[in-house]
Amino acid sequence: MSKVLFIGLDAAEPTLLKQWMEDGSLPNLKALADQGCQRLVGHPQGVVLHPWSNFYTGRNPGAHGMYHYIGWNPAEMRSERFNIQDAGLKPFWRRLPDRDLQVIALDMPMMHSPESTTAIEAHGWATHEIGEPFFTCPPELKRELTAALGPNLKVSERYGLHSAKDVLAIRDELLAMIAHSARLVEYLLDNYTWDLFLVALMSLHLGGHKLWGLTGIAGEISPEEQAAVRAALKEVYIAADDVVGRIAGKVPEGTAILVSSFHGMTASTSRISILPEMVSAIVRKETESRKGSQQPGMLARFRDLIPLPFRHWVKRQLPIQVQDKLTTFWRQGGIDWSKTPVFALVSDFDGYVQVNLKGREREGIVASGAEYEEWLNKISDGLCSFRDRDSGKPVVDRILHREELGLDGPRKERFPDLVILWSDYPAAEHRVVVSDRYGQVAWPTPGRNPDGRSGNHLPNGLLVCNRKPDPGLAATAGEITIQDVTATIHHLLGQPLADGMIGRRVV
Repeated sequence: MSKVLFIGLDAAEPTLLKQWMEDGSLPNLKALADQGCQRLVGHPQGVVLHPWSNFYTGRNPGAHGMYHYIGWNPAEMRSERFNIQDAGLKPFWRRLPDRDLQVIALDMPMMHSPESTTAIEAHGWATHEIGEPFFTCPPELKRELTAALGPNLKVSERYGLHSAKDVLAIRDELLAMIAHSARLVEYLLDNYTWDLFLVALMSLHLGGHKLWGLTGIAGEISPEEQAAVRAALKEVYIAADDVVGRIAGKVPEGTAILVSSFHGMTASTSRISILPEMVSAIVRKETESRKGSQQPGMLARFRDLIPLPFRHWVKRQLPIQVQDKLTTFWRQGGIDWSKTPVFALVSDFDGYVQVNLKGREREGIVASGAEYEEWLNKISDGLCSFRDRDSGKPVVDRILHREELGLDGPRKERFPDLVILWSDYPAAEHRVVVSDRYGQVAWPTPGRNPDGRSGNHLPNGLLVCNRKPDPGLAATAGEITIQDVTATIHHLLGQPLADGMIGRRVV
């Protein structure tokens, strides 16, 4: 058994990590990789299904039912925030067999407070990915941290196109997040004992969305601003690498250090902003009526008159539960379920489509069996028929039915009926997408991404570890899974895997 330090560089892009390790920009990661190993982290079928829940549970996604932070509840006909605790599961560090192991866990994404835990935890300190407002375990730790380090940073992603000045302000906010995380980690390293230390640095995730390029910026951009924006993402990666070095320098000799991203980033290929319209166009044609489509109601049409940045500002002032309800309303408000056989679910990268199925959806209208399969096929074929009007390139790469996702577990039915994987060229290239059968759909912001995300996800991450792999392990060849990272932590701690965990250790 050894002490284990895990640092999550959330959504850090492997090609950038490797490039900047090799050119000397990320010397601390490079030193760890040279001392041990690095492995690509992959996802079955290239579909990213809420990676952190896979890490927390070490199980097949069908066990926890999470594919996005907001999931569809067919019994209530609404989208709502998911929580692995709702599935009767706990993150692995709260259920390690050896109860004497001392654990510290910080800013793990979408974390919820437990009924009880022996771990030292602080979540919501310097991150935009929160399950609930900043909390600590034990609760009195919050007062201690606030007195010693100041208040937590309240961060959230701002949607909509930005000015170049706003984007550079986001860069500064991300650098402040990294610095604030570093202070928290160093304080706890100096004042608490531990066997397992976990921390996630979330700035690289938000940075990848907002700082990848210029397609999230509205208006004219001066040459100086262009240069500053193009350099901004590397600044965030360098700051994170500096923190990795500082943390690694404070832990005892012999500590096993794992630094990992679980998925990556590239120029945004997501077409979710037009997916509801594409689905509606198919439904209208196939029913020869406007009645059976995902049409917005009067309130939703009024919503579209309100500028997105202002809507986001208002939402930030509200409790998380109310924020989630507004997110659902903005994207699905006003649907007449009695006339909607198929609809797009809330998502922010891959597309998700659901059939309004009798016996599953509370207001379902589509019969199971032949009618259900017919709609799946119509939507799949229809979406694949859309192409960029100017280039002729397809909008969709491929579509997977839920049964093709390799799900295994009691909550596999919570996943969407269809998952849409987009073609791998930037979505901002669109002006209009067209289908010979279903007509055309205009891109809201030609040359730009309407959500302000110049970058969005790729299905590969990277694990860097200061331990050499055991050549006799099958998991050392090729890509590993997120569950393999969980299994490796268990092995290094000398802990057996819990029932249902599917990973294999890497070192």
